[in-house]
Amino acid sequence: MISPVQFATSPSGNPIWILNTRHTAYVFGVDPAGYLQHVYWGARLVHPADYETPETYHERRAMERMPAVSREEFPLWGDYAFGEPCLKATFADGVRTVLMQFVDSEVLPDGQTLVVRLRDPHYPLHLQLHYRVLPDHDLIERHAVLTNTGTEPIALERVMTAAWTFPRRERFRLRTLSGKWGGEFQVQTVEVPLGKQVVEHRRGASTFDANPWFSLDAGDADERQGAVWFGALAFSGNWKLVLERTAFGQTTLTGGINDFDFGWQLAGGEGFETPVFVGGYTEGGYGAASRLLHDYELAEVLPQPGAGE
Repeated sequence: MISPVQFATSPSGNPIWILNTRHTAYVFGVDPAGYLQHVYWGARLVHPADYETPETYHERRAMERMPAVSREEFPLWGDYAFGEPCLKATFADGVRTVLMQFVDSEVLPDGQTLVVRLRDPHYPLHLQLHYRVLPDHDLIERHAVLTNTGTEPIALERVMTAAWTFPRRERFRLRTLSGKWGGEFQVQTVEVPLGKQVVEHRRGASTFDANPWFSLDAGDADERQGAVWFGALAFSGNWKLVLERTAFGQTTLTGGINDFDFGWQLAGGEGFETPVFVGGYTEGGYGAASRLLHDYELAEVLPQPGAGE
């Protein structure tokens, strides 16, 4: 059986990680500039060499610097990065640009969880990106952990769980869930235009009006067939999903704790852990996506028989 977490090396000698489920693969690595770049999310290919490498996306365009057109795995605010960031912070001296350099990675003893460690080269802020592969469910759980290793507080203005990057397509169709009392979980469908689509919750606790779930397809998927990317955020407080499609044909969804009315003073020695964001891919349409999430909820989320006895 193929390993849930595989390692490879790019032409520039940097690490690449391949996360394998039964039918899918999620690939990212370190590019020549030191950025953590997304590479692939879709049907699992036969050999590790079949995937592209981060060098493929190390491109420059007129009037844009590299971070502005990159496929960063965990986008940061600053350094000419104009996309939706996962992290925005202010350091004690007033500097508001965060940079993260790759340090190392580790596969935990369960054999299914990858931890990638990064740190700011100038300030005592460390970041851990956690990926838990669930092969039988064709799903990946993601969350992030920030740690202030210094003594002065760091003001966190935004801490999202993850950014999901999708293949470049001419067309995408977004589905989300909204509703009202007595009419919950109504499917909302929109064609994804250039720009941003925001789905959020500001009531402070889970209610009937919205649900932190999304799906994307190329406009041709139905209940029985078609490629579908989907995910759900495990958080019942204020949450936010931002889908952005750029003029370069790049589509990314960033999600996590809503930064509306949010602020957190990360004191020296303290950490901040985000909620889990689970995502998956299937070529079996929306029916298959539903069954994968239902099986995952029964096996991993709901209390097990005898719990607490």
